[in-house]
Amino acid sequence: FMINVAYTYNSVIHFSCVSGYFLRGNNSMRCQENQQWLSLPPVCEIVKCLPLQPPKHGNINNTNEVKVNETVAFSCLKPYNLKGESVLTCLRDGSWNFPTPVCTLSCFVPEIAGRVVTISEVIEYSCSAGETLLGDSKRTCLENGT
Repeated sequence: FMINVAYTYNSVIHFSCVSGYFLRGNNSMRCQENQQWLSLPPVCEIVKCLPLQPPKHGNINNTNEVKVNETVAFSCLKPYNLKGESVLTCLRDGSWNFPTPVCTLSCFVPEIAGRVVTISEVIEYSCSAGETLLGDSKRTCLENGT
């Protein structure tokens, strides 16, 4: 709408907000016969993402509301590992770009360098021809990381 313009009976004005803000209230108003507007003007409020909580066994660098394009970073306490994205960004619609990550324990299988096994996953061992397996052929990753 235009400021310092005389609006006549039944005139309708429309409101919108710039990017990064949302309109709280009606997006239009109508001029009544008594030269008053039918409703109060809306307000443009900045878009914010709701605060996130740190994952169990982890940390977050910001537990406050954040504005569009701002980020929060997650980390896990040792020996836990982050499952999901470590940095989340607040989007223009007030949502986060990824789900909140979680901290999990992982078992490392020494025979296969770099292989990570998740909690409750079962690994089965076998031997090459002519070799004998000592111990159990199956191992389950426990919550304590063993």
